[in-house]
Amino acid sequence: MAEKAAPQTQQPGTGVSSLERAVSAFVGYSCGAVVVLPFDRVKSLLQVSCQRAASVQLHQRRVCTACSAESPSAAPAHRAPPLQVSPAARAQGALPLARQIWATQGLRGLYMGGGPHMLIAPYTVLYYSMYDELRCRGKP
Repeated sequence: MAEKAAPQTQQPGTGVSSLERAVSAFVGYSCGAVVVLPFDRVKSLLQVSCQRAASVQLHQRRVCTACSAESPSAAPAHRAPPLQVSPAARAQGALPLARQIWATQGLRGLYMGGGPHMLIAPYTVLYYSMYDELRCRGKP
């Protein structure tokens, strides 16, 4: 009986095909995203809330044509974020903010922005597949 030849996309001596390389890169990136995304969301909200607080203070000093002039102390409605970060949560740090997100939006709130984050996955698959391919070809 004749043995079947290995697929041409498989590297000699590695036993890993190009498809397996691509799938492993995608799975690795996805697992990393699942772990990192909640931390990234909380960090981004903290950064934006500090900038937003300064913007609201500046806005209160000036008149905005899109806001009502009756309530100058109120935050402008057209600039309000989907989640209002309380000053106490902002002052205390990331853990109280994560609790606030969990209480108001649940698990889904911690993973907001996951769609655009996963748009990077094809680049990661291509990058690691090419890297491994070139690395394997460079070995003697």
